[in-house]
Amino acid sequence: MKREFIAVMLLWSCSGAQVVDGQKAGVSATARNELGNSVTSDAGSQPPAEGASANSNPNAPDNKAAVTNISPDQSKALTSGPDANEMADVPVHIEGSYLYCGQLYALNTTVEVGCRFNDAKGKKVAPKSIAQTITYKAILPAIDDLVLQTLSPTHADRVYDVLFQFTAPTLERAQAATRKTRIAIHLEAPVVAGTPTDYESSLAPAPIPTNPTALTSNFTISSVSAPAGPGETTPPAVTTIKDLISGESYYRRPAGSFNWTNANLACANSDDGGFTDWRMPSRSEIEVAFAHGLIQNVTAVSNLRLKTESEIWVSTSAAGGNADFYDSLLGNTNPAQFQAASSATLLDAPLCQR
Repeated sequence: MKREFIAVMLLWSCSGAQVVDGQKAGVSATARNELGNSVTSDAGSQPPAEGASANSNPNAPDNKAAVTNISPDQSKALTSGPDANEMADVPVHIEGSYLYCGQLYALNTTVEVGCRFNDAKGKKVAPKSIAQTITYKAILPAIDDLVLQTLSPTHADRVYDVLFQFTAPTLERAQAATRKTRIAIHLEAPVVAGTPTDYESSLAPAPIPTNPTALTSNFTISSVSAPAGPGETTPPAVTTIKDLISGESYYRRPAGSFNWTNANLACANSDDGGFTDWRMPSRSEIEVAFAHGLIQNVTAVSNLRLKTESEIWVSTSAAGGNADFYDSLLGNTNPAQFQAASSATLLDAPLCQR
């Protein structure tokens, strides 16, 4: 039995984001299996900026897709690797680009893989230059207790156009599922007339970079403010750190001492930058941000004061009436960065997320 998980990128429409399976997502994302069960959300998508930074080697040998205008030697390099005999494929050919998928994190029992199109030099190709609509479909055998979430980020500067999150009882089983997954791609209204519309390839994600500095480009710093309404003055901007993979933005409240309740309220009641959807991040959200490379980005660490004010409350409650907090000083070396404390304990200023 095969399961199919689908993410559809609807280009040329309005910007938006919705929640799929409890995670921020956008465009039209559908997860379904052969029994017909489905979870669907619909929202528009802005065309992504060309040349967005990647966090891993775009020419990794495990990648199984190739571009039509790459030389035979280059194409061979893209379709060979240590598992070439086991997962041999006829390369996917899409004019001017090739499919690239990279493993973004292996955290707890979840593996996240991002996919996009690259050109021959490894530069991200805007989907709008390929087709009006691109559908990604993950196909894999039925695996007991495997949950696969399909997310379609909508922010214009996104690094990847679709994210697959494999969750299983163990990390090893989640990683095994990625090796058994194939990607089917459908192009609706290709830009180049006569381009075939259907392709299939092994997922074969490139590994997580071993050099931590390769992750730093996943984050950017900017001053942002919400659009002013009719007759309103544009609110003062707030400096934020943005995760270009997930689209989440972070900023740090002014220095002070906060118990768990006050930290939560400080984020929830904030209208900094004119935004009213700030919140204190959950434990899993902090884990993902750090897995995407937040702690490796020197600018982000400085702006968010993660080395000078390292103890951050998270919204997740702990047992016994306690609450969890994150010690960012342990983020590089200790996988158990979270600790529990009485919710009345005074910690550093909260980190807020939207």
